Amino acid sequence: MAYDTRTVAAGPFRTEDGSPVDVKDARDGWVAAARPVLIALAKQYHGTVSYKDLAMKLQEASGITTRMALTPWIGSVLNATAHENHERDEPLLSALVVKPDGTASPGYAVSVAETYRTKIVTDAEVERHAAEERFKCYCHFGAALPADGGGPALMQRVATKRVRAKRAAAPYVSPRSCPTCSMVLPTSGRCVNCRRGV
Repeated sequence: MAYDTRTVAAGPFRTEDGSPVDVKDARDGWVAAARPVLIALAKQYHGTVSYKDLAMKLQEASGITTRMALTPWIGSVLNATAHENHERDEPLLSALVVKPDGTASPGYAVSVAETYRTKIVTDAEVERHAAEERFKCYCHFGAALPADGGGPALMQRVATKRVRAKRAAAPYVSPRSCPTCSMVLPTSGRCVNCRRGV
């Protein structure tokens, strides 16, 4: 029997025939699909995935689709995946999942608190922890590391954003001027106008 997926509302349903799926069963299906998808990413040095792309991959792999808002269900899937990683004494694969700007979600900090019993609060702590955990994933799951061995790295967008913020926070230093003609001095300290130096 084929179901009209428009009548399933926002709940999960089987992609094949549109039949409704219990929310818990759907989550279990997505959790089972998450492990191989994330391990494949962990085998690529600097491999990451966006939440949206991961959601599409999980629905495709499990055959269970939903129109529910992404944040609630993907968060519970990643939290369950993190618990499974911890039980297997593995690094958290959820660190490989990033927002469009390359940062970890607030849910990542929750997973860390629940699995490692470690509280990370500031954005900088969350990003540093996620970078370290991603590197552990690459090492644990056999990614080909660079010749120098590699290391934890912030996502490029995050690193660039931090550099810009640091520059913006730096105090403004007014350029030196020539005491004779008031022209701005070049870095040499010798005025190009009157040839005086300071």
